[in-house]
Amino acid sequence: MGRFVADPDVLVREGNGIVGISEEFKANINDTYDTLDNIVANEYISPEALAIKQEIDTYREDLDKMAQVINDYGRFCINSGEKVVRNQDGIIDEIK
Repeated sequence: MGRFVADPDVLVREGNGIVGISEEFKANINDTYDTLDNIVANEYISPEALAIKQEIDTYREDLDKMAQVINDYGRFCINSGEKVVRNQDGIIDEIK
């Protein structure tokens, strides 16, 4: 069996960074959707704009899932770091 070595402060810090990245990614995705929706909502809809929107819409579910997976991993890191601290604190409390 392998040995698990973790610096809980790093796990929490990096987890928070990953969550921030996932939120930025999701915001960029939503901005793209909003921009495309605005383009095709105008009176003149170019065939090119419509084709681009339709193509990007085919990836919408995958992009949303990617943002969620990135967020989930960040939260996993945060929870893991916090669990290590709780375990360490529990061991220390038992020794006292």
